[in-house]
Amino acid sequence: MCKKQVPMALTIAGSDALSAGGMQTDLNTFFYHEVYGLVAVTSLVCTGKSTIEVNAVAPSVLSMQLDAISRAVSVDAIKIGLLPSAKSVYAVEDFLDSLADRDSSSFRFPEVVLDPVFALKEDEAFCDTEVIEAVCDRLIKYATIITPNLLEYRILEEYVDPEDLENKFILTKNTDPDSTIAVDVLMRGETTISEYKYPMIPGKITNGAGCMLSAAVTANLALGLEPEVAIVKSREHVQSAIDGALAFDKLNKNRSDEESKFGSVWRRA
Repeated sequence: MCKKQVPMALTIAGSDALSAGGMQTDLNTFFYHEVYGLVAVTSLVCTGKSTIEVNAVAPSVLSMQLDAISRAVSVDAIKIGLLPSAKSVYAVEDFLDSLADRDSSSFRFPEVVLDPVFALKEDEAFCDTEVIEAVCDRLIKYATIITPNLLEYRILEEYVDPEDLENKFILTKNTDPDSTIAVDVLMRGETTISEYKYPMIPGKITNGAGCMLSAAVTANLALGLEPEVAIVKSREHVQSAIDGALAFDKLNKNRSDEESKFGSVWRRA
């Protein structure tokens, strides 16, 4: 007797050398949820104390990865993370277009979680206008859920017609970064559905929390949960991972208890 196929999720994301975000966090999160994880690498990211270097994978190589996955399996959900260039966006669009064009009664188009990496936390914009325009023009249409931080949400407001977001779930992370209470807001188009509140603890490590949240949502969608249920479960997962975060001691020398630490959110399987 053949074993039932396990749920499968694909992450299209960058590789973080410290595993404090990107595809490493995504795959760990899929594993925790007992979802088989696949990956198409978009870039190699090296993070220092004050710098982030992104080395892009050639768009043709990204396309080769996506084609190999498409020929091998049908995935239940897809997370789209860091895309370093407009040509990378085009490669992902071509892949999604090919899935949408499949003519099969047994094929179901996967749920798509778009985590638009336009800005790091609440700092200045991370990528150029060409990438932002490409993501907004070419990938929003495929998204089930979009998971921006506050600055990224403001960028979406600037670049996306509200009608194009009308049926999209938008989970905006930490909408009041100056408060002692973090608030994530879930909207459907321009209508607020829910708010999720949790304490902000000074000095607590939150590196990778955004990547983990969108990956957990992707995994829960792959498991068949409805979007709102998937989001609630994913928020609980991330909060537990923040509580169990790992510190990178060599990067935290001479930092006070009140200062934010370098490390990674982590939840034991």
